[in-house]
Amino acid sequence: QDLLHPQCPHPHSPRSRCLRDKKRIGRWGEEYAVRVIKERLSEKYAQKSEGGGCWVFENGEGVSVVVRWLNFEKDVGEGCDILITRYENGVKKDEEFIEVKSTETQYKRHFILTGKQWELAKRRGEKYHIYRVYNAGSKDVELTDIDNLYRRWKDGEITLQPLGIDI
Repeated sequence: QDLLHPQCPHPHSPRSRCLRDKKRIGRWGEEYAVRVIKERLSEKYAQKSEGGGCWVFENGEGVSVVVRWLNFEKDVGEGCDILITRYENGVKKDEEFIEVKSTETQYKRHFILTGKQWELAKRRGEKYHIYRVYNAGSKDVELTDIDNLYRRWKDGEITLQPLGIDI
């Protein structure tokens, strides 16, 4: 599947990608991440319902998991793309916040994080994940889960490049 728009400049230069291409690649990565999450949950739970970017899974023992793709209709800018909530007997027990970052290559290791995403990563700690999708749009797609981004930064496991400043 070709993710590039034919009118965008030089398709092999990531810096010259038009916004339409970046959005298409990002959307593909989010769709892929949701598919992976649903497949993983289907190993333990039965899917009970779906609609409007929301999927409900249950295990028949009072545990349910709700997957919400926040950007299903449009990019809402919430600091994460996917929210997974686990309930026991109707009581919320756990939440995971997933931000998907996609690239068409297998080599691009850096990505942009917004201030809102960084703040949510700090606030949610181990519950905040980056799903890095490599080779988006190809049969060789790979997904890497980077958990607890803020702790990894504090521990020196990852580095931050200069941030843009708004005045």
